[in-house]
Amino acid sequence: MSTVTRSVRLTGWGRTEPTVADVAEPASADEVAALVKGVAGGGVIARGLGRSYNNAAQNDGGLVVSTAAMRDVLSFDPDTGVVSCEAGVSLEQLMIRLLPAGWFVPVSPGTRQVTVGGAIGADVHGKNHHAAGSFARHVLSFDLLTARGDVRTVTPESDPDLFWGTAGGMGLTGIILRATVRLKRVETSRLVVDTVRTANIDDTMEHLSSTDEDYDYTVAWTDCLATRGALGRSVITSGNFATTREIRFKDRVKPLEFKASALAGAPPVFASGLINARTVALLNEAWFRKAPRRRTGEIQTIGKFFHPLDGISNWNRVYGPAGFRQYQYVVPFASADVVRRSLERISALRAPSFVTVLKRFGPGDPGMLSFPMSGWTLALDFPARTPWLGPLLAELDEMVLEAGGARGSRPSGSVQLRLVPPPGPVMAEPVTVRPASAAARQAPRRPPDSNEVTRDDCVIMGLGRAIVHVLTIATFAATAGASRVAVFVIWKDPMSYRTPHPSRSWDRAYCGAASRRLRPAPASQHLNDLGCDEARRRSQVAVAVPDGDEAFGCRLVIPPDV
Repeated sequence: MSTVTRSVRLTGWGRTEPTVADVAEPASADEVAALVKGVAGGGVIARGLGRSYNNAAQNDGGLVVSTAAMRDVLSFDPDTGVVSCEAGVSLEQLMIRLLPAGWFVPVSPGTRQVTVGGAIGADVHGKNHHAAGSFARHVLSFDLLTARGDVRTVTPESDPDLFWGTAGGMGLTGIILRATVRLKRVETSRLVVDTVRTANIDDTMEHLSSTDEDYDYTVAWTDCLATRGALGRSVITSGNFATTREIRFKDRVKPLEFKASALAGAPPVFASGLINARTVALLNEAWFRKAPRRRTGEIQTIGKFFHPLDGISNWNRVYGPAGFRQYQYVVPFASADVVRRSLERISALRAPSFVTVLKRFGPGDPGMLSFPMSGWTLALDFPARTPWLGPLLAELDEMVLEAGGARGSRPSGSVQLRLVPPPGPVMAEPVTVRPASAAARQAPRRPPDSNEVTRDDCVIMGLGRAIVHVLTIATFAATAGASRVAVFVIWKDPMSYRTPHPSRSWDRAYCGAASRRLRPAPASQHLNDLGCDEARRRSQVAVAVPDGDEAFGCRLVIPPDV
């Protein structure tokens, strides 16, 4: 019996670059093999729960194989913690099933809504990379369906090239069907957590460097909009799994209890402009002031420590229909100044990212496309309509690559990746991957006008600004004390906040231009050719300027004097 396929509009978790593909949901390895053998054109890619931030696992015009129906745990050894399961099993499913037996996943990213197949394909990392490395380091074997339709059992010892080509290979070597993973033994489902509030980036990096060996898990939330002496101020949370003696007496009755439900869901009513420099500056201030200067020995649940965003299902909707882009890089420890310089540029341009994470990576895996390496890693979530986002990220790319680092999820025309495939039938010859020219690229399929500001967006943005006034007083009355509220509102009123040139008053200009027809620029007016100042000089209302990067499409450049 053939597997039914349906045409589906797909995006990554960032909800950008929508494309349309035929999606199949096979229930067995035999059905997957039949689908792969029957592919006529357009290729095939596997897809898990769709939590990759950018445009992975979409395959515009081709076939996408969903592993959602392949969710069986095949075997588990409670003495060694070795589990075998199908590729569609999620990390949450493993936690629910195996935490009662005293075993936790070896590596957990910021969400537990990730499949085992996806965790291997992306070689995901978590807060314990400095201590335990990436996910693939704990994989004993996996069954891989190749493009020829045959299934190969792959281990790091039997076929290291194919194993490490697949780990972090984003599905390019085949479809993972099953995997065997070694888990981590724990006594309880709670963690003993220490929290420190740091004054600036130097303080943050010094604390992270000096406590590497004290904690299995460490992460810093960083205020990317802080300036001057507060640049890079952070809230660092570090923890280890608690022993039974360390948790409260009443929790010792069920020391391995785990509750995975979300507390709430984000409705699909947010405008794309609601997350902006003003609102993020307010949120950052509140989050920083809310954290204690120093707290030790706090007991936290797995959900609170590892996956706070999972408490709100579909939290990506708060960025509106335009979505958001995650940008992450890693630089060697010797190039720590890149972190400071990048935060200076982000802060100067008021590029808003509330979810900004700084960590230290340990040694990377030998995977050809695996991201982590020893060094500092910074991850940021920018609204997709952030002014000058393309040029900003291009500038960060240059900093990172000059320092010998790496950045993920943002291919550019000036960067080449040499993929040396493993010997055998997976690929016939070495392949040089290089994006095509802008004229030859295939444009993602989008709904009409999906990237334009509407009058509704502007109305909701205006309402959002009014709501911010009210929330400012309420938030800081609770976090900073009522005596400081009036001072804060006068000193940093989010409604009168002015961002530096070139993006000052961008939202009013954006909405003002939205009531008129936006004129696209001639094809020759590329941002890289004109430069920012010349592009603004030539524009009268708004210019749609291609930024030369397929991943970022077209940006609306609004002159400051509109």
